[in-house]
Amino acid sequence: MLACVAYELTGGGGTITTKDDTKPVELTALEAADLLGVDKSTVVRWLQNDTLAGWRTVGGHWRVPATEVARLKNTN
Repeated sequence: MLACVAYELTGGGGTITTKDDTKPVELTALEAADLLGVDKSTVVRWLQNDTLAGWRTVGGHWRVPATEVARLKNTN
């Protein structure tokens, strides 16, 4: 489950924003997995084979633009 921040997938624009902010957000691999209904390892695999765009932080953690999660969710 997602802790601390509630996310919602909006319709037409296909963006995910926090309920208290309208700026696009960056998600962790686990948050992206929760929204997509898959395991974190699946999201990491998608990131590694460029199915899902994202990047690694200096500490080695994956970050995924919310717009990418929305794009992938809308194609399925």
